[in-house]
Amino acid sequence: AGFTSGVGATAPNHDVDNDARPAAGPIDRGADQVPRPVPALSVLDTFNRANANSLGANWSQTITSGSASIRVLDVTTGTPSTGVANANSAGSAYWNVTPAGFGAKQGASFTLANTTINGDSLVLKATGGATAPISYIRVQYQSTGGGQVLVQTTSNGTAFGTIGTFAGAFATGDVLTAVANADGSVDVWRNGNYLGRSATSTLTGNGRIGMQLPSGARVDNFAGGSL
Repeated sequence: AGFTSGVGATAPNHDVDNDARPAAGPIDRGADQVPRPVPALSVLDTFNRANANSLGANWSQTITSGSASIRVLDVTTGTPSTGVANANSAGSAYWNVTPAGFGAKQGASFTLANTTINGDSLVLKATGGATAPISYIRVQYQSTGGGQVLVQTTSNGTAFGTIGTFAGAFATGDVLTAVANADGSVDVWRNGNYLGRSATSTLTGNGRIGMQLPSGARVDNFAGGSL
């Protein structure tokens, strides 16, 4: 398969050493595409605390009968605690510091902490509701077809349009990183490996970041910020 740029240049979608092409927009001249380095994002939550029925005050979540769908699980028996975000049931959580979210170019990442990874999703540029945003970008891992990452957008919280699909198999311990750009496009990485950039979208402004997890999923070291 190939990629055709806006100026008419055409090249394979992977280069001579299998880096995704294009990287950050244009096709580099020659057989080798210069890969885009993974951004440095600040860890916002390590989840290293005692068991809890929610992720705590820094997160917006739906609470039913005192419990949220994604909770802190202490995976050690010693002190200090070493925890993960554990999805007791499918659900979502959105970082609410600062309340308005991050800037027009923003990133988020987490580490996959168990083998329940099909459907693990980062959320970027979320607006329109504290616990159930209406508009956002979803970067979702799917284990089908050998593994792929879908970049999708929604303006009503229910119907999604796909603006990018990137091949890549993830496993426990891998880090999914995504950066939403000011033009509404999204860059995606698996660990330090750049997977590619999506098409642009209408989601060009600020917003909050977060995650959506299927039942049984666990993630660690949620990171993010403006770039």
